[in-house]
Amino acid sequence: AGLNAIITGFPRNHHGYMCGYSPGTARRGNFGLPRIIKIIKDEVPWGLTRAPIQKGELEALAMAVKAAGEDNVYPTRIGYTFVGDAHWACLPHTPLYRRVKIQKTVNDIKRMAMEGLLGDKVAILGARFLSWVIGKELEDCVDEIIISDTDQWVESVTLDNLRSHLKVDLDGVNGDDKKAYEYADTTIISSTIPTVVNRISRDFRDTISFI
Repeated sequence: AGLNAIITGFPRNHHGYMCGYSPGTARRGNFGLPRIIKIIKDEVPWGLTRAPIQKGELEALAMAVKAAGEDNVYPTRIGYTFVGDAHWACLPHTPLYRRVKIQKTVNDIKRMAMEGLLGDKVAILGARFLSWVIGKELEDCVDEIIISDTDQWVESVTLDNLRSHLKVDLDGVNGDDKKAYEYADTTIISSTIPTVVNRISRDFRDTISFI
């Protein structure tokens, strides 16, 4: 509501219905949803996900929540902040969530670690929210966790956040996935975006993924 109030100038405007409105200018195309979409496209750079997001992005998000486990996402915190947001908490109650399939969960990976199948050093490729949950669950099972993300700011923020919460050794590689892969005993791909997972799996053999 606060963000929409700032964008639109209308207090308590939770969904931005009046976005782009000023007296005498409320016309189809510069008002309401079309205006919101234009702002999103102007402000959000094109990347791995589309803006606004589409069904594919929602499916990837649903798979991430399913892999993490409902108890490990919003309103659960790791370190300084929440794991995801209210959208993560809502997804398990949707048909889409029930429909998506994953191969493994974080709990499956933790069981592998407890059985000694991962080794002492684990690399996590991708430093978004799911990597936080993986790190938390592996804290008592491995000696070292290496974090890599192509966005070095994301990698740095994740390392800082996890170090505030976990006692396991945590190291970054400035986005060098190859370095992380070659150093670690086991590598986990934390993305649930199929194209990303397929590309990384081709480059690095015997990695563990959720999808």
